[in-house]
Amino acid sequence: MAMNKGKVLIVLLVVVLFAFSGCTGGGNKQATVQKSSPFAGGSQGLAVSFVPGSPTDTVVAGENFGVSVQLENKGETRIEGTGKIKITGINPASFSNPNLEQGYIPELGPVQKIGSKAVPGESATVDFNGLKYSGLVTTGQFDFNIIADVCYKYATNAFATTCVTENLLKQTVGANACKTSGAKTVVNSGGPIHVSSVEQIPSGPNRLGFKLTIKNVGGGKTVGFSCDNLVPANADKVMISSVSLGDTLFDCGAGADGAKEVKLINGEATVFCKADVPAGTFEDLTNINLLYYYDQKAAKKLTVQALG
Repeated sequence: MAMNKGKVLIVLLVVVLFAFSGCTGGGNKQATVQKSSPFAGGSQGLAVSFVPGSPTDTVVAGENFGVSVQLENKGETRIEGTGKIKITGINPASFSNPNLEQGYIPELGPVQKIGSKAVPGESATVDFNGLKYSGLVTTGQFDFNIIADVCYKYATNAFATTCVTENLLKQTVGANACKTSGAKTVVNSGGPIHVSSVEQIPSGPNRLGFKLTIKNVGGGKTVGFSCDNLVPANADKVMISSVSLGDTLFDCGAGADGAKEVKLINGEATVFCKADVPAGTFEDLTNINLLYYYDQKAAKKLTVQALG
């Protein structure tokens, strides 16, 4: 008989809480936290590279060649095809004006954690054909820096341990008492933007606050909330789409039901979120969801050899 979906979620929550409960604090326990996490983790979303031999390191002027870009989903968000890929670094007019841009990217399944093992995400190649150098190199050779520039929509899901008591301003005592304030253990799904730290800060008997630090841990940058019409003003922006503890939604500065845009400065931002929580004494997980568009590049040297 199939297990009820609600029961599955309860079992998962219990397992995660059990894994977290013995893993808070400093020292070498962080490795145990990551091992017990429901996520495979990691700092990558989409890995971008050139397919070996496409293009070859050297091409001959006047001869046709193609460029193939390898895309692999290394994170834990499904890529639905929203994005853009283009070849830059070369002047299209000097290479017979081929089509060097595609307004979507392939759909790619994410990395999945099954038991203690991570099953790799899906990969695909994108081909650009019809390139032929017809520029000014007539003798010898000239080196170009050819770049694959990929923009894609991605998300990060994070869990942070949370302590709730009858009065958050009073620290309970006892062997099993959780800490109502201070740094909390946080784990992230695989992706280039992470919630790098969470600090619980109570501001009333039943008012719970969190100071979240959001960090770019990947090799690219966020570009706002679209891959079209990129403008500097939208660079380095991340959307906090929700912060929730059970049915309670936190206000991160845009209202209790509103998403919050944050701007990363030097790859990092700090945000304070707060909510009135039900009275009680328990530990639970706060769920933090981030949404962003990420831009990544891969480059290689391309040598054009003249016929003369």
